[in-house]
Amino acid sequence: MKNMMSILNIETSRKRVLDYLPEAFFEQAPRKLKSETETDWNKRFNQYWETFNQKVEGAVKFFRPIEVEYNKIRLKREYAELDLLKNKNPLLEKVWKRFPINTLAQKRFVSTLHLTSYIVGNKNSTHIFIEYILNKPINLTYNIREKTRLPDNSQPKIGMCSLGFSSIAGSEIYEYAPFCTLTVHNLNKQEFFEFQDETSIAGQLMNNIEKYYFPLDIEVEFDYKISTDPVLTHDKNGLAYEVSIDQFSLNKDPKSGEGCLGFSTRLGEPKPV
Repeated sequence: MKNMMSILNIETSRKRVLDYLPEAFFEQAPRKLKSETETDWNKRFNQYWETFNQKVEGAVKFFRPIEVEYNKIRLKREYAELDLLKNKNPLLEKVWKRFPINTLAQKRFVSTLHLTSYIVGNKNSTHIFIEYILNKPINLTYNIREKTRLPDNSQPKIGMCSLGFSSIAGSEIYEYAPFCTLTVHNLNKQEFFEFQDETSIAGQLMNNIEKYYFPLDIEVEFDYKISTDPVLTHDKNGLAYEVSIDQFSLNKDPKSGEGCLGFSTRLGEPKPV
């Protein structure tokens, strides 16, 4: 038997220069002239479509050298950005402006920004990429909010507004707005504290994820879950022991997430100021 060799051709979905040009830029569809007969018009119209694919292929070949050089430059630029990101070069932060790369999660977020066009609107991709960035299991629950209750200071008052124009009869608005609940699991107490604070690194990262990973018409609500696994800690003698996750121990650093009397834990009823 003779040796058989199989050849596999793979074509990429790389956009061509021709795809960016306006419609009919290099070739315009014919129009019927007033002076020509119906027979002549049909003949000329059929000839146009018979040669159309050949003309398109010719245009593609014309732009191909430019496309090759453009893609070389594009790949070099992307590789250079990845190198900057890997080496934590401060130049990258200056280029991206609002996206610092001080933590691994921030680095992973920045490294996916060029893929947002493939993420936004795709529920499966959104779930996978957010788990990749946070390195935590998450859940995305999509739903429709039927109505929203108006705050007390927005309740309509007789004599203060014009009914039907600047007021709403009743205390609720029916909006049927889509929203998504993003739940992050397996947080320790310190991480839980940081995620709740919108000014922290974790809080700012979650705000950027909401802004760049979800469609504009979807409102995102965050929900954070503390891990139920015991925490390994040490006493003053260095002896290691496990503390149940719901058992708070005092700590001088309030932002550590541990219960600190007077800061994150309050005893008694609140007093008016």
